[in-house]
Amino acid sequence: QENTGRSGKGNAVKRALKMVDGDFTLLMDADNSVSVRDILGKIALTKEADVVILSRYKGSNGIPFVRRIISRGFNQLLHIFLKLDISDTQSGYKIISTKRFKEAMSKVSVTNTFFDVALLYYLQKSGSSIVETDVSYQHNYGSTFHPIGLVIGLGVSLLAFIIRRSKFYDKIPKSLVSLYYRKFRWI
Repeated sequence: QENTGRSGKGNAVKRALKMVDGDFTLLMDADNSVSVRDILGKIALTKEADVVILSRYKGSNGIPFVRRIISRGFNQLLHIFLKLDISDTQSGYKIISTKRFKEAMSKVSVTNTFFDVALLYYLQKSGSSIVETDVSYQHNYGSTFHPIGLVIGLGVSLLAFIIRRSKFYDKIPKSLVSLYYRKFRWI
């Protein structure tokens, strides 16, 4: 389903979720950085896992240095703070058991770039089996990538996600919650 307006990847996925009815759901970025042939070649892995992540970091894919450093650092923070044992949380290519996907999505409220992290967090927390596999990834050098904005947005979103799941959430002023949703919702 086309994402009209800037409501975030999470909202686009939630709208499309109403139309999903197969055994597995494929999430894929619109940039075609992974070939359909490679995706189809990974479907067999669904026999052993609820979630198959086509990882850019399991092989050698020539990802630019700055992007690689930001991604690796962010994934280390996710491992420390959320106990996520996934090396490529921002992969735009995932094959997920539709049943597990719908269960996890019922808990996801994040709509910005952090959406993938929230989805994987709830999938892992539910006991879903997750496997990462290498894939040939063609980096799109024409893509918009603003390192400072991305780092700030992901950092604030990680902090908000941690706080939201803590006993301190009820003590956060509503004005700060509103500010977060106004400023960081679509990063």
